[in-house]
This record gives sequence, structure tokens and C-alpha cells, in this order.
Amino acid sequence: QTLREQFRKTGIQYEDPDFVCNADIFCTEKENPEGEFEIEFERPPFDEDNLEFFDVEQHSTVTYNIEHEFKITRGILNDKFFIGALLMLFKKKEEFFTNLVIDYEHIKENIRAGFCGFTFFINGEWTDVTIDTRLPAHQRGEFSLSKSILPKAPYWISLFEKAYAKIFGSYTVLNNTLLKDFLVDFTGGWSKMIRLPKDNIEEKH
Repeated sequence: QTLREQFRKTGIQYEDPDFVCNADIFCTEKENPEGEFEIEFERPPFDEDNLEFFDVEQHSTVTYNIEHEFKITRGILNDKFFIGALLMLFKKKEEFFTNLVIDYEHIKENIRAGFCGFTFFINGEWTDVTIDTRLPAHQRGEFSLSKSILPKAPYWISLFEKAYAKIFGSYTVLNNTLLKDFLVDFTGGWSKMIRLPKDNIEEKH
């Protein structure tokens, strides 16, 4: 509410002082040794009339199938487990995701004011995080994080990734976290790895 009030008074969108927008937090020198990516941070062109993450009343879905008619397009990070967790949890029930959005009932106003907030289950407790809406874009003028290609708010995944990255201080966490850990952090549940004997798998095939 305070950030919205500041925007109403000044007309200046929020800029996060705690998660500074620079290339160092996006990828390390080891991951980008030849400087292939020249990262700048920009605010995406949010549609003023369409700022909600999901059209819950219309029961829109995030879909994925073997014909690759999925509606998430990957960015330039190796965030396959992050995206996999999203698809597993949210493709059938958008409300599951909106529960992770702080102050969802005011999301349009918040995005307009240049910020949004999410909550994650980190180290055994729910942790709230607020970010600004500036997102990394690489030298081709394209935004660098994964995004939805649904007409409804295509950048919600990018903002979700940025919020998760802020908790750990760098976007590289999106490359180095296991699927089971993302599932725990998104749900507050617990995970258990079950190893199947290789011989049994081969026999069934």
C-alpha cells in the first residue's frame, strides 16, 4: 500500500534498492565468458487493460503437450526445472499460483506502480519478497527470462523468476536448483526421491 501511495503522489515507478539491476546478478563470468549477453534491465510493455496474471473467471490454462503447443517460451537461462515445476503445479489450477502472489486483489495497481510481490517457502517458512518490474533484456532487444505466450500477462513468469532469484541474490539459482527443491519452495510441501532399480525399468519396457 505504501508503494502504491508513493506512485500516486510522485508518478515515479518503484525501483528496488535491494536487488540492483546489473549484469552481475544475471549471469557470472564463467557462464558468459565471451560476453555473449549484454544485459540491460527494462520494464516490459504491460498492457494497461490486461495486467492480471490469469483470467480466473474464464479458467484459462497454461498448457503443455507432446505437440509442443505449450504456452511458455524459455528464456536464455537453463531454467528447465523451474519451468517444469510451474507446469506441474499450475497448468490445471491457476489459483494455486495466485496464492503465491502477495496482494493479488491489487495486482493491476501494483504493476502500474512498478512492483509486485510473491511468497515462497524457504528454509521451512514462508518468505515474502517484493521486486520492481524491471526485467533483464539481452543485446537483441529481447527479454531474457522465460515468459508466457498467452495474451494474458505474458511476463508473469519473468516476474516470478526475478522474485525467486532475489531471495538468493542472483539469477544463477534458476540454473542450479533441482526440480524437487522448486516444488517444495512453491508449495510448502516436502519431497522424497525414489530411485527405481534400473533392471526393473528395463523389464517393464
